[in-house]
Amino acid sequence: MARAADGSRPQIDPQLQRPQDIPLERLERPLWRPSDSITAIDLNRASIEQLVTLPGVSAPVAQQIIEGRPYHAKTDLLENHILPDAAYERVKNLITIE
Repeated sequence: MARAADGSRPQIDPQLQRPQDIPLERLERPLWRPSDSITAIDLNRASIEQLVTLPGVSAPVAQQIIEGRPYHAKTDLLENHILPDAAYERVKNLITIE
């Protein structure tokens, strides 16, 4: 950052300022998160089409989930090495066992 000529206050580079055509409310909007009203997907009943809607779940992974049924806990996906830790963290609130 460049300093003012007298050295007292830093000058803000105009290229780093907020573009005037973007409303401040839009910049401060929180990231989208799934609401509680979204129904969790049951690992023991979901179709392959439902499973691939989960973040990070591809068709081959969905097929592995189906072949690994029945599940007694959501963490079975980790214990059976179907999902890595990072992928499980993304889906754990979107799945259920019934």
